[in-house]
This record gives sequence, C-alpha cells and structure tokens, in this order.
Amino acid sequence: MLGLIDGLEEVVPAYDLPRMVDVVLLPFKGWIIYDGLLQGYNISFGGGIRSDLNHTYMTAKQKDRIITTLEPDTSRTNPAIRKNFKTWLPQLEEIASSASKLKGETALQNAAFALLRASIKMAKCAETTPDDLDVLFTRECEVRKAMTRLSKMLEIELED
Repeated sequence: MLGLIDGLEEVVPAYDLPRMVDVVLLPFKGWIIYDGLLQGYNISFGGGIRSDLNHTYMTAKQKDRIITTLEPDTSRTNPAIRKNFKTWLPQLEEIASSASKLKGETALQNAAFALLRASIKMAKCAETTPDDLDVLFTRECEVRKAMTRLSKMLEIELED
C-alpha cells in the first residue's frame, strides 16, 4: 500500500505488526493508497491472534487473494508467473538419498530419522504436486505419525 507522503512501512514499522488501525483507502492509477492519515489503536495482540492473522495472510497470499488494485483487469496475478518458481527437487532428492542411509543406534535416533524421511517426502510432494491435496494430506499424516512416535520416545527417555 502506498501513501501520499510516507510509505506504510515508514508509518507502521514491521516490528509493530500486527497493528489495528483506522485508515481511508483510495484507488489511484491502479494502486490502492491511503490518504496519509492513519489512526492506530493501543491494542496488543496475543500470540494466538497473531498466529491466526499470520495464517490467514499466508493462505490469502498463497491463493493470490491479496488485493493490490481495484482495477479488474490487473487484479489477478498472471498464472504464467507462478511457473517461474525455483525448483528444489534436486536438493530434496539429494537429501532424501542421504536420509535413506541413516540408521540409528537407538530407538530415539530411529524415530528422529523416520520423522526426517517423512518430512522430506512431504517437501517433495509440495514441490512436485502442490495442487494434489489428497497426496499432501496423506504425507502430512505420515509426518504427524512420525512426530507422535518421536514424542513418545522422548517421553520414555524422560521417565528414565
């Protein structure tokens, strides 16, 4: 968002976010600007609300739902731009190859290595098939199971 005099990042620094404000938004030559008057409220947000706000923002950003203009023909991101993302598959394959050779000497190490392998599979799916939610949820379930197994092993270690 642009301001008439100062940019929003100058008025509300990043360390002060999230911040509840009262502001007038205006369309101007394809951009959304504010009129330079910004009234802040003396409200602090707890970790739970900050986490929810961050999740909502990241979801909107991932799904290209952040509105930066009020002009209909420029409001959508060009889908071709998304295809230019860097591919991480070679690095993930290399990590997966190394991780497949890891054999722990203890049950705790084996549980940690299993979590690593499940996480790598999840990352590879997110890279290769990001739109296949069924596969991603399956991989997420595998990561969750591996994490639960590791948590149980840590609890056992604490009992000793």
